[in-house]
Amino acid sequence: MLWLGESFMTYKVSLDQFEGPLDLLLHLIKKDKIDIYDIPISRLLDQYLEYISLMKILDIDVTAEFLVMIATLMLIKSKMLLPKIDEEQEEEDPRTDLVEQLKGRQVYKELRAFLEQQEKDQRGVFSRGYNDSMLLGEKEQIYSVSLFDMVELFDALLKKKKRLEPYSLPSEEISIEICMEGLLSKLDNQKEYVFESLFTKSDTGEYWVGMFLGLLELVRLKNIKIVQQKIFGPIVLSKINEKCFDQNLVLNK
Repeated sequence: MLWLGESFMTYKVSLDQFEGPLDLLLHLIKKDKIDIYDIPISRLLDQYLEYISLMKILDIDVTAEFLVMIATLMLIKSKMLLPKIDEEQEEEDPRTDLVEQLKGRQVYKELRAFLEQQEKDQRGVFSRGYNDSMLLGEKEQIYSVSLFDMVELFDALLKKKKRLEPYSLPSEEISIEICMEGLLSKLDNQKEYVFESLFTKSDTGEYWVGMFLGLLELVRLKNIKIVQQKIFGPIVLSKINEKCFDQNLVLNK
């Protein structure tokens, strides 16, 4: 377990600022290539709980909606384990409502992405949203990056660091605001930055967490945009229009 200073204890990244519980389920379904009409509830619930646990370790605030989804998945799982009252009578699949919600959410996300792209094409400009594209050549395609993509990659980096390096107590507390300023300074010196290169071996795990949370906050404030230039390619971040970081927005959010 990472030791976090007081600055972390008073700071929370709210998960629903980026994604909702249905988005997490869709992420898991896509990741494991699960048939949305035949969801293995038990496996999905285990993975969902693992994600929520990881979010809490990273000090990401898990809202009530995500906890309600856990209860919903557990209820569906229990219903599927109950014996049928009448073997001859066809009963409704307990997963039906969830499947319909997931389908609706997927359609909404695809429609929103389509409309955003249409608006960009018509205006010839790029707006300032979390899923923004980088200004690339006409034939180059980009892919948006979700919060869950970043959490997965960061978790893998953190686990690798723990395996390679002995644990040591941090020499000082880590400030989220200082991490944010440091990240923006990096992007001042270098137009684009690969996600993994933010976390150097010489830095502590606590500093890594600070940089990760700082990155999420800068995305929320629309100071930074994050994309992939190809599927499974490196996650790339860049500054948005040299926008200035206002520390008061973080402290008073």
